Amino acid sequence: MKNKGFSLIELLVVLGIIGVLSSFITPKVMVYMAKGKETKAVAVLESLRTASQLYYLEEGETFIHGGTYGEVTVGQLKKLEKYLSNNVESLIGTKEDSENVTVEIGGSKTGADSEEIKYGGEISFTTKAPKSLETDTKKSDGINIWFSKGKNEINDFNINGDKWTEI
Repeated sequence: MKNKGFSLIELLVVLGIIGVLSSFITPKVMVYMAKGKETKAVAVLESLRTASQLYYLEEGETFIHGGTYGEVTVGQLKKLEKYLSNNVESLIGTKEDSENVTVEIGGSKTGADSEEIKYGGEISFTTKAPKSLETDTKKSDGINIWFSKGKNEINDFNINGDKWTEI
């Protein structure tokens, strides 16, 4: 009578092949997941910019109400709530009004052409224009919003090689 099934050697060979294949796939999956988080962060930035402009058009003043230009706080974000989707709670969470609004990013790099990626991290938002971008149309006016590294421990560039503060 012949036994049906796989021998131990056959099972070990299959597990070895799966292990080798997964070692090639895992780094790519991490990069794609990081790019997904980066895309979400940029989408949130664009939503905040649009909400800030709508607030200014309807209220006739900026959402920071004469405050100093700088990091966007939870209290300021709450003023834009009616112009944003229902997902604002995910940005605010259980933070106090004085805390900065942050969004999770997938990773960052030290240089535009750098191959090394530091995975994870958070980035915040600011109404203060980066010096390199300040022009007549994009200036610190309380309406425009940019990314800010702030106190967050991330590198200067995103995974695509764009400078975070210049997006």
